[in-house]
Amino acid sequence: MMDLDRFKGYNDRLGHPAGDALLHAVGTAIYGAARSDDRVFRYGGDEFALVLPGVDATSAMAIGDRVRQAVARLTAQDDEPVTISVGVATLPGDAADKNELIAGADTALYYGKQSGGDRVVAVQDVPREMRDLRGTLDQLARTALLRPEDASVSTITQQAVRLSGATQDSAEEAVLEALLGLARALDARQAATRGHADRVGNLAARMASELGLSDELVSTVELAGRLHDVDLVSSGELQTVRSMRAATELLRWYRLAGDPAEGPIGAQLISVANAYDSLMVGGAPSRRGRAATVAHLRSEVGQRFRAEAVEALANVVSARPHRGERRRGADSTPVEGAA
Repeated sequence: MMDLDRFKGYNDRLGHPAGDALLHAVGTAIYGAARSDDRVFRYGGDEFALVLPGVDATSAMAIGDRVRQAVARLTAQDDEPVTISVGVATLPGDAADKNELIAGADTALYYGKQSGGDRVVAVQDVPREMRDLRGTLDQLARTALLRPEDASVSTITQQAVRLSGATQDSAEEAVLEALLGLARALDARQAATRGHADRVGNLAARMASELGLSDELVSTVELAGRLHDVDLVSSGELQTVRSMRAATELLRWYRLAGDPAEGPIGAQLISVANAYDSLMVGGAPSRRGRAATVAHLRSEVGQRFRAEAVEALANVVSARPHRGERRRGADSTPVEGAA
């Protein structure tokens, strides 16, 4: 699991078009540093995932460091260069199944970022108390999903703050991590909706950039989009979390779903992005192609959607994707029994 360091500052200084260009460059750098059999994914926002079949922990750490160096070179001349933190876990060494594998790598990533970033960390090197914290937050999210009457968003918020330590920043980060974990757990209930929340957040943010909204609002739209399926409006505790206040307000308007002429544009962007993803890949009864989906959304301008939101979507989804570079070959003979 990989996450960029100081990417928000880069976006704030240079704007979201420059940030999007850097994300493309980072994806290409990861793709080039990986082996031909490896699988590279954008996991959400400025997070990436790399699946390495047939390697042991030592080889995985080496590949992770190659990624770290490749990304560091992209902005090495900047006053505040963007780097990447990498968390590594192996199966069966660190996990019994794919969910534990992802959770282990994510825990190692979190620890690496907390330790200053620009480093590769193996989950086995993460202190036990940090692993326990991350495991507890994940369990809270799963409990809220399976037994909502036992663990509401309010419960997750309270427990995340209690477990995270004394500082405001660490408490906020823990709350965000727990809520995003819940959003992804909701997505994962059905294969057709897996990744929906992250896709909606990313798409809504790109639409906000297309409309020239402020960097702060773009970030708020992305966060609210990623959490749009989580009922945050009724949780009063979130008003104490600074980074959640604006997102909660957007989601309040999003859930009202009244006259499209009313409410903030950010809520409209989330509605349009959600409708687009549901029709395209999110498990709708009859999925459509891109052109047919955009045409359908345009037909609902004035009823459900604003024209500016739909046209921002049309412009974003019509942009040609960046093409990656050629991959390197395998590093060495695969290790039997490792993944």
